[in-house]
Amino acid sequence: MNLRTEFAEALAAVPDSWPEGWPAEPALMMRTCTAKMTGTHRAGRHFTWPESGPVEAPDWNTEPVCGGGLHGALHGEGDSGLLCWDEDARWLVVLVDATEAVALGGKVKVPRGVVVHVGDRDSASSILVRCYPGRGVIAGTATAGVRGAATAGYAGTATAGVSGTATAGDAGTATAGDAGTATAGDGGTATAGDDGAILIRWWDEKRARWRIAVGYAGEGVAPNVPHKVDSEGRLVHSESGEAVPDPLGDLRARIQGGGRITVGYAGEGVTPNEPHKVDTEGRLVHAESGEAVPDPLGDLRARIQGGGRVTLRAGERIALAEFLRVHR
Repeated sequence: MNLRTEFAEALAAVPDSWPEGWPAEPALMMRTCTAKMTGTHRAGRHFTWPESGPVEAPDWNTEPVCGGGLHGALHGEGDSGLLCWDEDARWLVVLVDATEAVALGGKVKVPRGVVVHVGDRDSASSILVRCYPGRGVIAGTATAGVRGAATAGYAGTATAGVSGTATAGDAGTATAGDAGTATAGDGGTATAGDDGAILIRWWDEKRARWRIAVGYAGEGVAPNVPHKVDSEGRLVHSESGEAVPDPLGDLRARIQGGGRITVGYAGEGVTPNEPHKVDTEGRLVHAESGEAVPDPLGDLRARIQGGGRVTLRAGERIALAEFLRVHR
């Protein structure tokens, strides 16, 4: 979308918003206000936003701290918890200069902008999704066709066609067609068609870390049926609450690599902030060095993947029990 063309009418009335004539790096920012167009947090309740046109912070400063600017989610991405989700909340789209934005962690602040839209959650998020396809826009709805990729942010809805990839943020809904991959965040739901896969992020209270529950359509996961993760970290059918079968005999399918999804956890063999990949043997390795991530099951994994009866060696029973307790 060409921002200058899309919002020409709104900008024509405010030629002095930027003395330079146009933002050096034009971008859209999402924010919310109360029904009376005031800020939703205590510090911002004294400031009233216009329904349209230019707006400027009376207390602007460049310090990377909250306050002293106009706050919002640049490109519609950020911490959804900082927005107002009340039914009567007003959702704003503001044209800003990205070069003036100061990052605050989950949001930004800017000295000035032009309000180009005021509406509800759906109308505001749809503008951001249209302007920034592929970004995780908060409350956005993204749709992609065959082999396409659809990405939505918090509470968003992502839908992709056959062999597509649908990714939604926390509390979002992700749906992919046959042979597709649907990924949802904490509290979200995921649905995949025949031969598809679903991934749902969940918070492990006992270990105090994020984990990913993985399921395959036709292997316990029902095709075209929404799934979620329950309080125990199990994949379950969203409506009935019935758990996806996970017997010990299915261990091979849950831990094998090639042709499936290999999962690793930072601090448990995976090095934080370093790229990893899967080698030809299905092992997680460091992308640059090729060094394999230590496997908690040792060669037991390879013997299980080989099929048939497996006899546990000394110490392997304990290792397997621990692996199942943490990674089931």
